[in-house]
Amino acid sequence: MQQLTYTTEDETKLAVRVFGDSGKPVVLIHGWMMSGQVYSGLAEDLERAGRRVIVPDLRGAGDSSLSASDYALETFATDILAILDHLEIERCDLVGHSMGGQIAQLVSVKAPSRIDRQVLLCTVPASGLPLPDDAAAMFRSAAGNPETLGAILSMATTQLSEPDLAKLIGHAMTVTEECLTNSLDSWMAGGFAERLGETRARTLVVASEDPFLPPDFLRETVVNPIPGATLEVIPGAGHYVQVEQSEATSKVVIDFLSATRD
Repeated sequence: MQQLTYTTEDETKLAVRVFGDSGKPVVLIHGWMMSGQVYSGLAEDLERAGRRVIVPDLRGAGDSSLSASDYALETFATDILAILDHLEIERCDLVGHSMGGQIAQLVSVKAPSRIDRQVLLCTVPASGLPLPDDAAAMFRSAAGNPETLGAILSMATTQLSEPDLAKLIGHAMTVTEECLTNSLDSWMAGGFAERLGETRARTLVVASEDPFLPPDFLRETVVNPIPGATLEVIPGAGHYVQVEQSEATSKVVIDFLSATRD
């Protein structure tokens, strides 16, 4: 595994981990309140399956620096495309979780010729997901607060072990307050649902027993608007499906990305 640093046009430093040096590239985009470390198991499984795996920390999270501008979805999507340019990757696949799935959807409509396939894990819709005022206030207060972070994770998951909970809290503690609060506003608002019809990437939406993003909701808001998209449900997991059901998730992702196009 290589640890790289890419500096954006606005002088924000982005940490990028690269697994493998050959095979078709796949970019793993993490969600709100997390870093790229949330994908550690999946990244290793994809590398073993022969893929070159690129895992950035979004600005303000993990080992990346505070944003020199903002935490808008458009900015995150531009960062992903800039990393591809820096690594001289013309075409790739995407995997996005939660807000990362929302960012993946935006990358796919911004650069349709560059994305072949995308897997959206428990994704926030392009239309956004406004929270009730009390939940939004709780989420805004979570930065640097392990008790609140743990409470949010416990609300969102169904099969999270205590060791995995502790790991996720550790990842969440790397997210700055500025990133957490401003990116929260970004994913709640969404704002590009009308563009989903432009998607050319073959798309799989993965749902679970996520209390915030149930399968029927994702079918209506994500699957149906994206041409040719399909839905697969992984039982026995909540929002962090790649952690709660890691083996099942890796199999679904690898099988979809490796399948011969119909």
